[in-house]
Amino acid sequence: KLALANAVCGTATTARPPHNPVTTTTPSRRRRANRERETPRRKKMYPPPISLRLAMIALVLSERLLGATCLGTSPPGSTGTNDPQQLQNQIRNAIELTTLSTTTDPSLLSSATSAWDELLSEPRRRQQQQQQRHRIVPSVLTLCHTLHGHTLSRAGRDRDALKSYDEALKISSSNDDDDEALTGRANALRRLFRYDDAASAYRAAGDVEGEITCLLRQGLLRRALKTASEEDGVGAAAGGSGFAVVLKWMMSSSSSSSNGGGGGGITANSVTTEGLSRHRRSSLLYEWLYRVATRRSTASTPAFVPSSVVSSKDGGSGTFLSLVSINHSAFDVPHYLILDDKIRLHRLLTHPLNNERTVTFWPRGFVLPEEKEAFRRYRDDNPRKGFIVKDPAGYGSHGNRIYRRDDDDDTFLGEREQSVLCQELILPSSSRRHGTNRQFSLRVYVVTFYDARGDLRVYVARNGLVKYASTPRNDDDDNSNNDISSIATNSAQYGNEDNQIDWDVWKTRKDCVDDFEGLWEDLKSIVRVVMTCRHPGEEGDAAYWHECRMEDATASRHFGPLHIPKIMGWDVLLDGTSDGEQQRPMLIEVNRFPGLEPRGGQDDNVKRQVVGDAWRVVAKEIGLDPRVVGLPFNYDDEKKNCLEELNLG
Repeated sequence: KLALANAVCGTATTARPPHNPVTTTTPSRRRRANRERETPRRKKMYPPPISLRLAMIALVLSERLLGATCLGTSPPGSTGTNDPQQLQNQIRNAIELTTLSTTTDPSLLSSATSAWDELLSEPRRRQQQQQQRHRIVPSVLTLCHTLHGHTLSRAGRDRDALKSYDEALKISSSNDDDDEALTGRANALRRLFRYDDAASAYRAAGDVEGEITCLLRQGLLRRALKTASEEDGVGAAAGGSGFAVVLKWMMSSSSSSSNGGGGGGITANSVTTEGLSRHRRSSLLYEWLYRVATRRSTASTPAFVPSSVVSSKDGGSGTFLSLVSINHSAFDVPHYLILDDKIRLHRLLTHPLNNERTVTFWPRGFVLPEEKEAFRRYRDDNPRKGFIVKDPAGYGSHGNRIYRRDDDDDTFLGEREQSVLCQELILPSSSRRHGTNRQFSLRVYVVTFYDARGDLRVYVARNGLVKYASTPRNDDDDNSNNDISSIATNSAQYGNEDNQIDWDVWKTRKDCVDDFEGLWEDLKSIVRVVMTCRHPGEEGDAAYWHECRMEDATASRHFGPLHIPKIMGWDVLLDGTSDGEQQRPMLIEVNRFPGLEPRGGQDDNVKRQVVGDAWRVVAKEIGLDPRVVGLPFNYDDEKKNCLEELNLG
């Protein structure tokens, strides 16, 4: 099948998610002999598998070309149809739609999902159990359910995807069949912020990197260190894998800081330095950590940029993409989960400690079903207002939907698997005033890091993106007749990469605000207020949030000495209820892991400048040359820097 896939489809590629940049080699898949662990790690065999998509194509084409069949008489419970050829065509159609939605046309994603839903739906399967038919054999059915799960995840339906992955695992007859399903299930749990469950799922899949990342997302450094040390086959005393080396350094640095050693200026001991030196040539992240630990930043010690991240076409795009990947690394500060989770962010901003300062820029919202009675009263008192419903872990506009006033109240406000945030819709008046009738949002890039003193520093980029919805909006009374594509402005989901411009171009257009400088001051004020919000039950500011489960009260401070810049994307809508008034910026969500991969044109220019300047600012602050991470030049002219620092007061 592998040879056939290569012959028909070209060289096979792996469908595994990209490795975390902290990984020094291909993650080990050895089964751990430690019986104290709840779930043993699976043993994986190599060579690397072909992609799931090519595997499916190979399976279907092999039966056609070789005169065999992937359909046969199977026990009750398998899926089938009276016509084997028809079923084979349905599988091929679902695969083709999935492929096209992945590579060329994201708008086909819903069609691909529907094709798999129809093929694998429970009612259809129960009906077909009543008589003997040609059915999909288990090995192919496992792959069908897995690909269905992948498609659902891409559509933002991770909870539904979990059901498909579970079905695939139930049907699978061998470890090879369920490898993709195990990994897909772990990825879905991770996107749902179910980090404990995701860590266990990654462990079952043999993915050490994924397990450690989920532990660190919760601030569980000791458990992560134990996992890293055990996987490497060494004790916690010295040496170990790249993960283990960095984790020991983080914990020792925090301990030194708490004993009066200062903040982020702690240098590494010789064991850590030697360990980082061994791994520095594996990734740009390790190169950065080695330089931070040793403070070596002279012309005589130039950066080593791994050949795997250097592009021959764009003289630096490989380095740029490697820096982008670090924004998703395992060493992301855990307390930013409060910004990423829409319900946690809502509760923070509407808490009495903060509400007086945030009410001017945070839309009215309700956590359902807990606040259903308050929502009913507000909805009935404001019949012309529209509402949007958001999943707490939604990303890229996935999980968002328009509330319809004709929805059944008992169903909409009844018990749910998880709570959702229902917010008032914000509709910019400028698009109506100038006849474009296109919803748009402003993407504001915010950069944070801990400096050499251990203090949180916050910067806002002077240039960002204006993202337009892919379809025009209907001006009905409550906007309940609008499709989500006329409200959502995410370029990745709706395939509208061309419908975004940078702020400099936007200033020349009619739908721009009259007073851009006033808007800029308002945007900075929003970021300043959010980043200085007081956490309920805490007396400190935003730098000391601890809503995530932590091992101790200073867990987030473990990450400070690494001096890794965090780039977030804050989405803002402009609210104006009448044509004559100045539009008011309203924060709608914060993206902890924004898509920083360039999509061409102005999008490319803005992202490259933000990412480059973020690393330059941090390097300058701690006394390193930006060239240590492969950036081609350094400059002292602040006018060229697109980042403006905020005074958090």
